[in-house]
Amino acid sequence: MRACKFHFLSCLIGVVLTFLAQRSGAQPIFSDDFASFANGNFNGGQFQSGLVVAYGGNLTDWDKAGGGVVHAVDRANVFGSGNNPSDFAVMIWQDNVITQLAAVAGSNASGTPYEVVF
Repeated sequence: MRACKFHFLSCLIGVVLTFLAQRSGAQPIFSDDFASFANGNFNGGQFQSGLVVAYGGNLTDWDKAGGGVVHAVDRANVFGSGNNPSDFAVMIWQDNVITQLAAVAGSNASGTPYEVVF
């Protein structure tokens, strides 16, 4: 019985927070689809999914560090087949680091909560 009450309460809290987040009208201050990924070495498919994987590429407006950076997976294409427009997702692997070259305007206001969504 205790588990049922906890589950109901957590669902209720989730619904209330979702409602409040939607009502706040907050607009995103930054978004990136990584469509600028270029010059990667496309050498195979991701384990199990078979999605196209590349390494050593570049991203416009991002700095990179670490061995073999930048890694990306093309979420729209399976290696060896498919000619869909690419939908790249950056992968952080081993010592890879990507850093934006410019600050995000409005991202450093004291006392302001920020939500980060991947």
